[in-house]
Amino acid sequence: MRKYFDPTSIPHPLSGLVSYVLVNYDRCSSCGACVPICPPGSVTLQNATLQIDAFTCTGCFRCIYICPTGALSRIQDHENGV
Repeated sequence: MRKYFDPTSIPHPLSGLVSYVLVNYDRCSSCGACVPICPPGSVTLQNATLQIDAFTCTGCFRCIYICPTGALSRIQDHENGV
């Protein structure tokens, strides 16, 4: 059972920490609510699978707040990552 997709890391602009967006595919319904809310278009649905582009993600985490199933979550760790 695949619970979490590989996390995408982005620099946290205020604290020097690294932030990660985790996708829990057991909860994700592929509804796409997070896709249009992403300002740079970093969140996409490809073949009904949610993808987050770490290179264009700005760390606004709007995708996490809009998700109706709670499939997206944010974690932080020191600069070395998780």
